[in-house]
Amino acid sequence: MPILALAALGGAYSSSVLPLLAAAAVLFFAGGGAIASTRETRLLDVALVLLVVAMGLQILPLPWSFISSLSPRTFEVMASLTMLDPSAPGTLSIRPAVSRETLISALSVVLVFWGARGVFDNGGLRPAVRLLSWAGLVAALVGLAQRATSPMLLLWTWKPLDPGGRPFGPFVNRNHFAFWLLLAGAVAAGAAISHIHAHGLLRRRALRDRFVDLLADGTGVMLLGSAALMWLTLIASTSRGAILGMAVTCLIALVMAGRRIHSRAAFRTMIVLVVALLSWGVWANIQALASRLDLNSGDVPRVAVWTDTLPVISAFAVTGTGAGTFADAMVRFQQHERRVLFSEAQSEYLQLMAEGGLLLAVPVLVALLAWLRLSLMRLKASSPGSTWIRLGALAGLSGAAVQCLWDSALRMPANAMLVALLAAIAVHQRTDGAGSAEGNGRGPELH
Repeated sequence: MPILALAALGGAYSSSVLPLLAAAAVLFFAGGGAIASTRETRLLDVALVLLVVAMGLQILPLPWSFISSLSPRTFEVMASLTMLDPSAPGTLSIRPAVSRETLISALSVVLVFWGARGVFDNGGLRPAVRLLSWAGLVAALVGLAQRATSPMLLLWTWKPLDPGGRPFGPFVNRNHFAFWLLLAGAVAAGAAISHIHAHGLLRRRALRDRFVDLLADGTGVMLLGSAALMWLTLIASTSRGAILGMAVTCLIALVMAGRRIHSRAAFRTMIVLVVALLSWGVWANIQALASRLDLNSGDVPRVAVWTDTLPVISAFAVTGTGAGTFADAMVRFQQHERRVLFSEAQSEYLQLMAEGGLLLAVPVLVALLAWLRLSLMRLKASSPGSTWIRLGALAGLSGAAVQCLWDSALRMPANAMLVALLAAIAVHQRTDGAGSAEGNGRGPELH
């Protein structure tokens, strides 16, 4: 599903909403369609259901008297955007048509999570991760080629509808593509370590012999090469949030890996590879990265967007303006940089509060805490074959959470579905008694 959404230009345009929902439904039923089937997953799944229901409430026709009691500014803002009949029912969303599309996208993401979790529970983790790694390898190559030869066109063909769009690969925005690469690269790296562990490719004492063994293994080379190329492409995007997120991902991964690698030589080898990769990427893009050090660089300073978002959060604290309606709210609330309309809050957390208020923020927080608790439980009980892939998913999601501080990349269906996929990796549990997705049960620790 994340690959399908990636092929659909990241799901940026409304024409892809229903096809992606249909594909997500197929994945859900293929994965078994299990919701709250165990005590451990019940709170998480119920919170996700409540989130979808809350988004539905934002577009449900309601009396204006009831809407005004919850959100006094809704009628005023909607009246400034379109003609309203006070006698007709209204909605909590200031643009119900947009919120309806966002609801469908959110439902698709939730179905992907449930479906992927079911598939992984039944042993489909390893093939799915390899397919994602191949897709990331191709996407990175295409992105680099497109950026070098046709930087203003999507896949050499389409001009973005957004006049401020900076295409990179199949995405309209380079920050969004960098977000996808961050996540996919983390999973590919985890799969590579899992493969190395399962085949004992770092058991030799001599560093040269270890590299020879790695280069002789085709799958290991593909997984490592895919992860490396995706993260080098991420650095080439010069996305500040994604680069910081990648640094956090590497730091968390090394800390968690250090507790599971008993060989100091193997751990040093991993550190050398990570440092060499990051150093090469920074050196190759040093001038572009230097120009991006200023937080207020670019067409629109982020601080200006954040400043104009805070009054929206204050005015719609309970119900929000409606999922997906940030740009519509800015028509009324934007005070800075009036030459352009702010279409994103440049912070996923601020945008959630602006569009969803407490109505959406509470179920999101409950779902997040329940998922985190379940992830740590699954990691503690995980077998070696899947542990490294879980660690890659957790580290990647941690880095993505950092990037979300000043990017709204999660708005893209391809990114949201990839987050759902990694979240499913972190909490899946084999139910057939066959052990890990590697199929090798418990084995020796990585040397």
